[in-house]
Amino acid sequence: MLEQLRAAYDVRIVNRQGEVTGLWRVPRVNPLSRNYYLVVEAIDASGKTLSRDILNEETGQHETVTKWALRVPKSVFDEVQADKLDDGIIQKAVLGTKTRGELEPSWRREVSGGALTRW
Repeated sequence: MLEQLRAAYDVRIVNRQGEVTGLWRVPRVNPLSRNYYLVVEAIDASGKTLSRDILNEETGQHETVTKWALRVPKSVFDEVQADKLDDGIIQKAVLGTKTRGELEPSWRREVSGGALTRW
């Protein structure tokens, strides 16, 4: 927990050519709905990508990864998709900021809390 408290980073939406920015899944428990995700990574002040311990909501397993997909409401997913389609660049790529002394990031956009580590 001490390591988590010491960490400081931005949670940024992945925005590189050839990499997935967002995806959706149909949950097994409710095949009539969709869960929307943005692919993100933790970037520290020096620009280094950090590994994070993420609970995959589909498998129930924790994994240490440098990229994960964070569940968001459809409205946020649609905003990011429109932003990227506009000129190929996500202007508001920082989804949240984790400051030193806090356990969790402060979110700039609404998130639903679930995550995937594989897609």
